[in-house]
Amino acid sequence: NEPTRGGFSDVGDVSYITPTMGISVMAVPQGIGLHTWMGTASHGTSIGFKGAVTASKVLALSGIDLLTDAELLKQAKADFDKRTEGFTYKSPIPDIIKEPSGLPDDMRSHGTRSQLKATFLKSGGDHGWNAYPQDQPHEH
Repeated sequence: NEPTRGGFSDVGDVSYITPTMGISVMAVPQGIGLHTWMGTASHGTSIGFKGAVTASKVLALSGIDLLTDAELLKQAKADFDKRTEGFTYKSPIPDIIKEPSGLPDDMRSHGTRSQLKATFLKSGGDHGWNAYPQDQPHEH
């Protein structure tokens, strides 16, 4: 199989709960990859600034439209209701996970990662822990 390209964001989860939108605005020169040092450096240039300002304007003006146009808001809500009809969102994150898995142990409210793993496994969550690669043995 060919590897797939893409990314992820929690907006996917949010979009099951409330209408969402997103835009893409070019902020690097043509032919420059986004996740490269050249792409990163471009964001601090005039093209990056112009892209950020353009995206901000589109988002702000869209918000103003939704706040001032009752019919548009009604249509957005109706579209969302139609797309999610019969669906109840359930987070794929096990209920025992209350904070990000990558937090340093001294920032955790539930103790160390090892303690969380033991509690998780005891609770019957025997097939979800492998989603956290930092807890897997590394081959050397």
